[in-house]
Amino acid sequence: RHHILELVVGAVFKKLFGDTKSPEVTLFKTLKTSWDSFDLTDILLPKIPTSYQKNREDLLSYIDSLLENEKNLPICDYKEFLELAKLILGDTVTRKKGYTY
Repeated sequence: RHHILELVVGAVFKKLFGDTKSPEVTLFKTLKTSWDSFDLTDILLPKIPTSYQKNREDLLSYIDSLLENEKNLPICDYKEFLELAKLILGDTVTRKKGYTY
């Protein structure tokens, strides 16, 4: 049920990059081994839509309240989604070295 978006993203990936012949995608293997060397302090993010800009602080406050008690998040995917939302809204996320989802 909650993995339906993985099917959607998988179909988009297949359309953009073609079908893969092995269970491991080379692009993702390279990304995984290089991840810790990326400087995420100078990352270029998409522009925040105007409709969200006026509610940005409220959205960030709400996201932080959800992240404060991780027991309220039934699966780790929700935590990752909320952290990505914070980044897109221009906030920061503290990452543990070597931490992966």
